[in-house]
Amino acid sequence: VAVIDSGLEATHFDLVNRIAPGGYNFFSNNSNFNDTNGHGTAVSGVIAAQTNNSIGIAGVAGVLEVKILPLKTADNSGISQLSDVIRAIDYAIEKNVDVINLSMGSNKYSDIENAAVQRAVNKGIVVVAAAGNEGASYYDYPASYDGVLSVGSIASDNVVSGFSNHNDKVDVVAPGENIY
Repeated sequence: VAVIDSGLEATHFDLVNRIAPGGYNFFSNNSNFNDTNGHGTAVSGVIAAQTNNSIGIAGVAGVLEVKILPLKTADNSGISQLSDVIRAIDYAIEKNVDVINLSMGSNKYSDIENAAVQRAVNKGIVVVAAAGNEGASYYDYPASYDGVLSVGSIASDNVVSGFSNHNDKVDVVAPGENIY
């Protein structure tokens, strides 16, 4: 699973055995994908945190031996440049990943971003993206592009998070609050 985000804390005890080789920092153009923001690590944990190790959380992948390919595009404040995101999508396609996760977005449609997403979809890669965190019903992108699995947020009590966007493009909800 390529996680295009703020990077990954490589020493995180629930993720240390879940990191695929080839991670890259598109923000700084080097191989240092260390997460200085925390968001990419949290997203990676929801996906692939080790199960049944009596520490941390269990990722939705459960006991499957899922590996995270950390592709850092975001700066310390969590902001990504569209050009870096597109380069990361194309890199993930080249690395032949099974899934690309984009827990980021904007309410602005982009032809060039959609084209990159469609390249991945056309290669058989499952593209997953966050529905948005504005608690609104408008479309966020890349989550609302055709072929993308749009994910909203849910709290531990199974109630949709107040900040989670909600519209007819949201396909599923996943844990999105207080993730270590």
